[in-house]
Amino acid sequence: MAAMQNQFVSFRPRCGLVAVCGAAVLLGAGGVASGQTLDPAEPIAYQPIAIDFASGEVLSETSSDPSPFLDRRLQVMFTAPDGRAFDVPGFFAGDGTGATATSFEGDVWRVRFTPDEPGEWSWSASFRGGEDVAVELDAGAGSPLAFDGASGVFTVDAPDADAPGFFAKGRLDYVGEHYLQFRDGSYYIKGGADSPENWRGYIGFDNTFNGGRGPGTPSGLHEFAPHVMDWNPGDPDWDRTDPPMASAGRGVIGALNYLEGQGINSIYFLPMNTGGDAQDTWPYVGPINPNGAGGNDNVQFDISKLAQWDIVFNHAQAKGIKLHVVLNEAEQPNKRELDGGALGLERRLFYREMVARVGYQNALTWNISEEYNLGGPVFSVDAVKEFAAYLSAVDPYEHPLTVHNAGNPFNPASGPWAPFIGEHDFDMTSLQRARQVDGWDTAVADYRAFTADQGRPLGVHIDEPGSITRDVGRNFDEVRRRMMWDILLSGGGVEWFINDRDQSLEDFREFEQVWRETTVARRFIEDHLPFWIMSPNSDLVSGEDGQWGGAVVFAPTDGAGPIGVYLPDANPSGSIDLSSYGSRSAQLRWFDPRLGEFVGDARTEASSSSVPLGEPPSMSNEDWALLITPTPCAADLDGDGELTLFDFIEFQNLFDGGDLDADFDGDGVLTLFDFLEFQNAFDAGCP
Repeated sequence: MAAMQNQFVSFRPRCGLVAVCGAAVLLGAGGVASGQTLDPAEPIAYQPIAIDFASGEVLSETSSDPSPFLDRRLQVMFTAPDGRAFDVPGFFAGDGTGATATSFEGDVWRVRFTPDEPGEWSWSASFRGGEDVAVELDAGAGSPLAFDGASGVFTVDAPDADAPGFFAKGRLDYVGEHYLQFRDGSYYIKGGADSPENWRGYIGFDNTFNGGRGPGTPSGLHEFAPHVMDWNPGDPDWDRTDPPMASAGRGVIGALNYLEGQGINSIYFLPMNTGGDAQDTWPYVGPINPNGAGGNDNVQFDISKLAQWDIVFNHAQAKGIKLHVVLNEAEQPNKRELDGGALGLERRLFYREMVARVGYQNALTWNISEEYNLGGPVFSVDAVKEFAAYLSAVDPYEHPLTVHNAGNPFNPASGPWAPFIGEHDFDMTSLQRARQVDGWDTAVADYRAFTADQGRPLGVHIDEPGSITRDVGRNFDEVRRRMMWDILLSGGGVEWFINDRDQSLEDFREFEQVWRETTVARRFIEDHLPFWIMSPNSDLVSGEDGQWGGAVVFAPTDGAGPIGVYLPDANPSGSIDLSSYGSRSAQLRWFDPRLGEFVGDARTEASSSSVPLGEPPSMSNEDWALLITPTPCAADLDGDGELTLFDFIEFQNLFDGGDLDADFDGDGVLTLFDFLEFQNAFDAGCP
């Protein structure tokens, strides 16, 4: 049991773990098992728990009659304090030791779950047997076995605001808006890495070998040797067992540490690239022909490898890095690897196992396929929708789901992503146009507007704009000036594709400027703009240099709040229409996108339909950003943007406390005249 617990506590010393061993032996009537172990004494909201059951039937990951993956099915219904129910798939865990040599055989069944609110939760287990019962959605399929009907309760503590990464934020959800939202109420802007797509093809994972197309390392697999130095004492690690290797996790764990240090918050990867580009990643125990073959065994899963993957996934979550799980690759052999490209037994089982073993993570998005429409009619639009419907039915968390396209996506009404707009199972875009460097601000704006008009606003994620090497000649300043701010300040998210490192990237430091400057742009938006209620509006700026599309403008939908402006070339900078500010003046501050800081003094301008942006403090021919904010409304003392009774209460508190912020007539003393002046300001209202 200690080995399993370590997988969960790797991100923090206090992570909830529930272990239940055998309903028939340990469960009392109407209660939790007497042998239940809670660490801490109560689970914590937004942090994972595990429940283990002993079936009394010893099976192996290579057993076929019965198969623990196909012919047995564990589902656990978790019921929240408010009555919401989560029907969570469990999985065969061998002997329960996880990432060890012995884990392949045993009678342990495990379910992982992340409660999303404090209070008393209840659970009830369904354990069924029967031919291929695992991929059936009918709760009554098969026959009850062993601990079927076991139940219990546990109490969940409030979220821990000091927990690392996403364990403090809770699940990332689609909420019917242009940005995904965490359970703590904060919104998410994606700034991530699209390469290497095969970072699961790592030397430290069991049963992982070079299929002939991986990185040019001595092993032919990812080693991330430059990032071993980024691993820190206390970080998770493991010893690979097949073949043996001590301290096997340090390269990949160190790489995540480095990316977190640069502010990267999403990483794209394939859990199965058989027949694809790198041919070094699969969740199966094998034997596997990495070229893709009809004879591959795609129904028996490698328990220790998946446990090692899970350690890395947990660390990514602790580091604030979202998991972008891409379930198929563009190449035809990969698309045909499961069921010849259909929704058959292999694909349904693959989806179920991924949900059971990975789906409990807070920040995770599913992607049905890279470039679904590339390489002939392997995945039709109808097939993609069918895949998405099954995956959505299996996933109790309703993680955001998408599919990636090839080709020109710039017309949302007719491009290759158009068939998925308005569909219930698709919660965000995943747009690519290989080699395209310019015009992304317009594309993001068009998709935001079109999806909203269709009644289902989507987050616009650009998951492969022009390559940051091939398509800009490795000029990373052009990445910033032509793509980065265009995408992010128009209300989108981005993951960067590196064509010549898409399978071979070993040292993320090679592209440090891009990672760092992406984070600069993202945090400019997060720290200074109410971006979730803003829209792209480049028409507000005129007369600027039109190079690379001219100004990018992100403005509040109601017209009265802060505005972000980006100028790829600030000479001339042009002027901006601030007539929406009414009688309130505006403060303008220049922001250096290279340094990530404000430069020079702020200046105040009277609002009008044409306010000069002025000259930046230096290097006027370079790119610059501006933050424009209306001067505060004098009577809005509680700062909520509205004039209400609470502003009177705040004024009274200031006055009673002798605070000169209540000196509305400006004479340096607090008198009845300040009440009169405050009343006049309140009556004048806010524009």
